Amino acid sequence: MRKSIKAARLVGWMGAMFLGLVLGGLVMASSAPMVRMVPYDKMTATGQKPLVKKVYYNPSRGWVGSDVFLKEGDIVTVSAQGLVDPGVRLSRGPDGAGTDLLKEMTHNCTYMQLMGRVGDGPTFCLGSNATFEVIEGGHLSFHVNELDALRYDDLGHFDITVQWVSPKGGGAAAQGAVLTAVLDLSPINVPENDTLVLSSALRGLLAATGRYTIIDQNQVNQTVKRLRIAKADLANPQTAARVGNAMGATQVVTGQIGKIGSAYSVTLQRVNCKTGQVENTVVEVYDCPKEQLPARLATAAAKL
Repeated sequence: MRKSIKAARLVGWMGAMFLGLVLGGLVMASSAPMVRMVPYDKMTATGQKPLVKKVYYNPSRGWVGSDVFLKEGDIVTVSAQGLVDPGVRLSRGPDGAGTDLLKEMTHNCTYMQLMGRVGDGPTFCLGSNATFEVIEGGHLSFHVNELDALRYDDLGHFDITVQWVSPKGGGAAAQGAVLTAVLDLSPINVPENDTLVLSSALRGLLAATGRYTIIDQNQVNQTVKRLRIAKADLANPQTAARVGNAMGATQVVTGQIGKIGSAYSVTLQRVNCKTGQVENTVVEVYDCPKEQLPARLATAAAKL
């Protein structure tokens, strides 16, 4: 029954999507790629120890962003394992299986195959293992090759491992990086969900500099809960240092993000966990749509 319902909905969508498919194909054909596929040997040839990030992907969520921020020239390997079911009781691995002509014509990927995107660039196929070089930087996101309108009952997940090096410098060498806890930014006239997304983006940006070893956010959240600290108090340097000390961090990054009119104000502070002193403060103002904020935060992260 579930399979027949999905098939019927797909037929209904085919006509409505046909024109969009043609136009979308023309747009995609003219869009400059943000990555190029390369052999894995190109990563190992750099002699650098790659940074590693784990990502849990649930297909029912559609596009899932990560806090992996990639720069031009970075070489990235993505490997994935697990099974997903598009609601028809037939599981597929990251390489996908079966057919969905509409999606395959759009993305040139196998049905239910794991796909990626850097920033707002074109989608590219990943599967269970792929290595690519970044042409234009941005945050790495994931999707599975199925129509968004039909993913509501998808089941299962992929466990994704991202490894990357930066031959051009600025993000590959983790040696000497300082163990750092990055607290969620405190919102002022900004929705909490938006703040959480920006906090995650900030962690990725700081990790990409190679100057920080970022403590897993689940551990940070558990520590804040155990210490019974209110989120509103996390912007206080002394409170932030207390959280960092509880996890053995050398330093902690805390801050606020507020909105006045169309402008966003971001204040970041790097706090020494041992002394509780603020070692650096960065203040940035961005007059832009909120969708551009994750990329704009790169300037603040670089100054921190």
